[in-house]
Amino acid sequence: MRKRFIALIACGALAATSLVGFAGCGGGGDAIKLKLWGPEAQQNSLKQMVEEFKKQNPDQKYSITVTPVSEGDAYSVMSSDPTIGADVFAFAADQTANLYAKGALSQVSSTDVTDLEARMGNALDFGKVNDKVYAYPISIDNGFFMYYDSSIMTAEDAKSLDTVLQKCNDAGKEFIMAATDGWYTLSFAYGMGGKVTYQMDGGNYLGVETNLDEMGPDGTHSYAAYCAQQWIDLSKNWTGTFKNGGTGEDTNTYIGNMLTAGKFGAAVTGMWNASKIQLALGDHYEATRLPDWKSSLDNKTYKWASFAGAKCFGVNDHSKNLDEAHKLAAFLVSDWAMEKRFDDNGICPASKTVAALDKVKNDKAASAINEQIMYSSVLDLSKPQSYWDAMTGLATDCEGGNVDDLNARALDFVQELRDAFEEAEE
Repeated sequence: MRKRFIALIACGALAATSLVGFAGCGGGGDAIKLKLWGPEAQQNSLKQMVEEFKKQNPDQKYSITVTPVSEGDAYSVMSSDPTIGADVFAFAADQTANLYAKGALSQVSSTDVTDLEARMGNALDFGKVNDKVYAYPISIDNGFFMYYDSSIMTAEDAKSLDTVLQKCNDAGKEFIMAATDGWYTLSFAYGMGGKVTYQMDGGNYLGVETNLDEMGPDGTHSYAAYCAQQWIDLSKNWTGTFKNGGTGEDTNTYIGNMLTAGKFGAAVTGMWNASKIQLALGDHYEATRLPDWKSSLDNKTYKWASFAGAKCFGVNDHSKNLDEAHKLAAFLVSDWAMEKRFDDNGICPASKTVAALDKVKNDKAASAINEQIMYSSVLDLSKPQSYWDAMTGLATDCEGGNVDDLNARALDFVQELRDAFEEAEE
């Protein structure tokens, strides 16, 4: 599937290049050609940013092609063959080191680093490899929290997962999340103290540390088993209310469909769905940190964690117009661009200056993710692809009712995480 996607991107890139080249010939053939990839939902904003970039650089003639490519798909292409990728592309910061290791990222100049440090502070760490900057942070909101319909539950109700599910059930509405997307799999384990950390040197994995196979609070089940049991309980006990939207992209679409159908009760997702949920729910739109959850293994309540991550723009080290690509990337994370991105798409800015604006501080989704970061959040750092494969495998087994021996499946899962390091090392 990935090979087919890469082939399509390559063909699309060639077609786009041909069109751009034709346009350039019509205007004298001396235009600087750049390709920019970004999420589909942000295409209008990106095109407007590109036009503003051209206005602010009147001495240069640009021909910039903007193409809808998600952060995940951009990573797949860039990590496989960066020579066919865009000059500038958006990606999730957990892949910074991996992209660097594949030769897909060009180092940011010291002048730009000075500006980024002044405006972003510690957020710039998401773009670093070996203490050098290789990416331009866009946002620090690549985490997840909960939206809900306040006509069916109160703010107090929203603090308990069981109560949220019951309120959705009573109202004939759904609780939605990407249950089999590996990004969410360990969120219950992380909330109760579980850890998985990969040590890296640049793009090289040096080792992995995890306590997921250690016994949890009941002394009988591991942290991984606690997490697996919670997914099993959600799927088994809340049939018809708890809805698995599949992957992140599929869940985004499903959320929109349920909003239209009037079946939306609550959803665990991120800032990228804020505008459409707010538009649909109107005065009943609310957002908050993830609710606490109660384990059926010991009847105790725990926090529900999310990643505290970021999105970045990378500049392809294979770009034929490297300096101009960096100039474009730097503009796309300027304060002007970050404020526009927040206004158009509700994306929380990495810039401290823009984050301090009243409209950002008073935004419900932005407030929710800032609250979530305070509750058992973990940093979204680079991990090998086989880590994500193990996540998806466990979540799929739990959601599908395919776990016969909880402790055995949990131990197998942890071994997969250890094997993931060995595969990455090879």
